[in-house]
Amino acid sequence: MAAHSEAVVAADAAAAQAAAANAATSETRAVTAETNAQASEARAVTAETNAATSEGNAATSATNAHQSELNIQGSEQVCQTAEQHAAQSETNAAASEKLAESWAHGNTGVRPGEATDNAEYWCNQAQAIAGAAVFVGATETTNGQLGFVPGPGKGQQNSVLFGDATFKKLNYTFVGSENDWNGMTAANKAFYKVVVLED
Repeated sequence: MAAHSEAVVAADAAAAQAAAANAATSETRAVTAETNAQASEARAVTAETNAATSEGNAATSATNAHQSELNIQGSEQVCQTAEQHAAQSETNAAASEKLAESWAHGNTGVRPGEATDNAEYWCNQAQAIAGAAVFVGATETTNGQLGFVPGPGKGQQNSVLFGDATFKKLNYTFVGSENDWNGMTAANKAFYKVVVLED
């Protein structure tokens, strides 16, 4: 009977030891599970943080994309404006070139009277005058001739060139009595004259 009791006690002790070992293993597993749970929680927080960062980056990217689109539209508008200015400058240059040609040669139709009001026309007129003979006076039956005015001779410094190509001296003769003349003011005397010609 005693041997049986000792066997039972030994079996109970072995069972207790096994239970204790199982308890220790369970505790270890519980600690490991808790550690894993904490690690999982940390990973979840990190994942959440990363997700928030990714969301922020996505929003920033969307904003940047929108801004880039606006910039592209602005650049297109600038290009269109520059193209319009270039076209207007080209038009203005063509008009300026046409106007310059009008003043140089005429016959472009851009301004009235350009056929006889241009550099080439007046150059031809100047050359015609420069190549003409000496001025020829008119008579009662013939026309005069365009040309250089003859130079006055000695003693003709107070003479005037007339249409007959001759120089005539002007002689002033006062009209009225001496009393009339003396009674005038200096201003009136200047107009109280009759001009007669003297060859």
